[in-house]
Amino acid sequence: MNKWLINKRPLEDDDQNSGPSTSQNISIPKCFDTYELHKGKIKKFEKLINVSKSKKRKYDELYLKLGFTWTGSLDEPNAQCVVCSEILSNNSMKPSFLKRHLESKHKNVVNKELQYFERLLENLKNRKNNIKQFSGAERNENALKASYKGSISDIFHVEKKTNAMIKKITLWEKEIQTNNCEPFERLNIFLQDNKKNLSNFTELKTQMVQHLNALKIRIREYFPPLEKQYDWIRDPFDVDATDTNLTTFEKEQLIEVSCDPSMKNKFLNSGTTLLDFWIYVGKEQKELSSMAVKFLVGFSTTYLCERGFSSLTYVKCKYRNKLNVEDDLRLYLTKLEPNIDKLCQQKQAHASH
Repeated sequence: MNKWLINKRPLEDDDQNSGPSTSQNISIPKCFDTYELHKGKIKKFEKLINVSKSKKRKYDELYLKLGFTWTGSLDEPNAQCVVCSEILSNNSMKPSFLKRHLESKHKNVVNKELQYFERLLENLKNRKNNIKQFSGAERNENALKASYKGSISDIFHVEKKTNAMIKKITLWEKEIQTNNCEPFERLNIFLQDNKKNLSNFTELKTQMVQHLNALKIRIREYFPPLEKQYDWIRDPFDVDATDTNLTTFEKEQLIEVSCDPSMKNKFLNSGTTLLDFWIYVGKEQKELSSMAVKFLVGFSTTYLCERGFSSLTYVKCKYRNKLNVEDDLRLYLTKLEPNIDKLCQQKQAHASH
């Protein structure tokens, strides 16, 4: 059994034989022996990691003669064929690999001049920017983003904007299929200047329809439609109480709210938000108001979170890095305005006063 163990002399024996030493007070870690055994493997592994991190091939202008451009980041570019648009990994950015791809898949263009591949590169760039460049939909992009932001944006406001956007995309799909480019301003100008029609660009039409259809699906993943059981919160004056999922007592409260003219005037007031209205209803119908407020206070967007991060970077700077920012953030994010005069009157300025 002893032959399977690592035989080492005890440290005490070494100390007795060697006499006094300056290293007697140094404690050797228990894992030292294990590290010594695997030190070679560890160094080999670290070497492989460093090699893999350092070896990143760079694109050369001469690769265009082989039919390849680059895409991705400058630090780790990937090779892209200008003929078939296929993207190869960074490790494949070798002249031999690029030449083999060209000879095996595009034999008819092997002996073409550099100007030919430059034209293909220009066409590839144009194809990438077709939808984004020719689409006029981006003119409302900033307005659409702004409509989703703001602390007054409740979930019904977001749903309204989402439904409107999806219906617009559906309209654009139908217009493209009928060769009408009016929704896409730049594309329309391009076709008019060149005296052409969208029917001449079948591939472009297909790409645009597929892109818009995928965009609708993606939007619905983030903003699914609301259930109709919450319509009484959206407009309590245009819903039948018997069609809701409320209890009998809550339905009675909803009927009382819908039949109150003062409540309706408050609801129609342009300066009153939906949340303010249901808080106002709580003065008379507490149970119904509590249900509506709990539904409306949910975060419909990430606006408040983004605003909180921006406030945090301002409040907790390097000179105040030990500050507890919880109370300060609450003051930054709230819309309530404190009555400073009243607060000062409630505080005693000095103990002797």
